[in-house]
Amino acid sequence: MYCIMSLNNDLKKYNQDGTSAWVYKRGQSEKYRLYKQGDGTYTLNKSNDHPFSYHLFLLSEVCKAINTMQIKKYHFSFLRNILEKAATFLGHPRWEDLLDKTAEGNPNPFASRIMNLSSHSAHAGEETADIEEIDKERLKELVKYLTNTYGFKTQETLND
Repeated sequence: MYCIMSLNNDLKKYNQDGTSAWVYKRGQSEKYRLYKQGDGTYTLNKSNDHPFSYHLFLLSEVCKAINTMQIKKYHFSFLRNILEKAATFLGHPRWEDLLDKTAEGNPNPFASRIMNLSSHSAHAGEETADIEEIDKERLKELVKYLTNTYGFKTQETLND
């Protein structure tokens, strides 16, 4: 017996005699989402109404951090991950193509620099937990630009 996952994520089991049977069909299965609570416990919520979109979850986490002013370095990595996924989906060869533009039509170099500096470093010793206020403000501006320009729908909205 062996199983094959089809392009639509359905799972089919093949028997040695050549017969097959569907093991998993998306439309006939219940979906659940596991949430980790602040106190370390977990809740399991039924989620049949919409597919899980990891990039929207990350965007929601970034918005929560901005609204509570609890921005950490990893939130910049979250945003870069969102940019990379969105660029691929929209057919752009580079995530920088999604950033706001200068008057000359080029990606804003400050936005690109802050995303690169904040999401990459050569050594763990270079990591710093402190984020400068100007960088926090720029993160907020970038998120607002992306949600307004590309129509991201989030559960969490930014406070002005």
